[in-house]
Amino acid sequence: MKQISEKTLFWLIPLLFTFPLFKENFSSLFFIILSVFTVIYTVSSGNYSLKNKYILLLTIPFWIIFFRSLFDIGEPNSFGHVKNALFFLLFPIVFSYLPLSYFSEKRVRLYLTILKNICAVISISYVVLFLRYHYFWEFFMFRYEVPRFRDFVYNDTPFFRIHPTYFTSMVLFCAAFSLENLLKRRKYYEILYLLVFMGITFMLVAKINILLLLVLIGCMILFRSQLFNYKQKAVLLLTFILTCIVLIIYVPGLKNRFVEILNSYNKPPTGVAHDSTNIRIAIVSCSAEIAKENYVFGVGFDKLQDTLDECYKANYNSNFYETIKYMTHNYFAYIFLSAGIFGLIAFLFYCYKSLRIILKVNRFLLYIMVSNIFIICFTEDFFYRHYGIFFYQLIFMTFVNAYLAQKEEKNTAIS
Repeated sequence: MKQISEKTLFWLIPLLFTFPLFKENFSSLFFIILSVFTVIYTVSSGNYSLKNKYILLLTIPFWIIFFRSLFDIGEPNSFGHVKNALFFLLFPIVFSYLPLSYFSEKRVRLYLTILKNICAVISISYVVLFLRYHYFWEFFMFRYEVPRFRDFVYNDTPFFRIHPTYFTSMVLFCAAFSLENLLKRRKYYEILYLLVFMGITFMLVAKINILLLLVLIGCMILFRSQLFNYKQKAVLLLTFILTCIVLIIYVPGLKNRFVEILNSYNKPPTGVAHDSTNIRIAIVSCSAEIAKENYVFGVGFDKLQDTLDECYKANYNSNFYETIKYMTHNYFAYIFLSAGIFGLIAFLFYCYKSLRIILKVNRFLLYIMVSNIFIICFTEDFFYRHYGIFFYQLIFMTFVNAYLAQKEEKNTAIS
């Protein structure tokens, strides 16, 4: 049984990195199957102890939500949010029992290459699917400052329906991987991937990830490139900046999305006159109002959405919250408003311990992924959504296991 389960895990681990292709229930199913074979492998090998006890610290967010939800037993959806946090518990524990030999440098690069190719295929598919259902000139149409293409990807695409901000976070990570291959390993075909990843990030008009992508590429050209001398770097950086300016001017709706911030930050939602900026201002305002009265223990995870909706209704003459449910759009606020100050302190402790582990692992791509996601956590409930928490935990635990595998290999070599 040990050999069978070990060989099955050999194929199941890379399968996890295809998760953007599938709906949430399928990627969850892959993880469940992986968990079952991990249990079989562990039982058959007879090694039940955790390789590293600090792994349990990475489960803290799950326990925050679980214990706070115990206070709301009897409510209609008292444990609904616990389900959304399960991967905080399962990923660290399951990955800690996987064979470390499957996280060698070569295997990890294979896993990341699978994810990179999947994201490239999805990016191209979005464009093909859009042209299947719309005319080409509709690329240049937008409504309420939102381009038709972004709206199609977010609401109407029949496949690969992932929130644009979440998908472009995956794309940003893959772009860093491709650029690392180009600058460090001279794999020039990676330029094609970079063009695809830049194009889809701009077309989906994910403001924060556009800025982060520009900073990432600019800094990597300047500081991580061994391919070019200073003069070549200057020319390359100038070409990159000019390309970005052209994209900002000509990509439909992109300039409008940034201008929207200046035009709407001080205008509350009224009637149908609402956009992503003033809705977020309304969310921040209501979050602050709720926090004043519930800062000790919070309102509870199951009551948070209704409490926010009541605040929107009382303070704004608009029904923006009726068509779409707007949560906190800030994961730190989500924890604070739901679990109070003690929950927030526990979550910040988790962030601190995660940072300590990240610094110990010391991988550039991990720094990029974690920095991007924790910045996004100030504008999105990133870990509340399946694709967000699955992506984060998958990459994080992969690099942790790669670090442990490398450490084990060194110890074996010394002995």
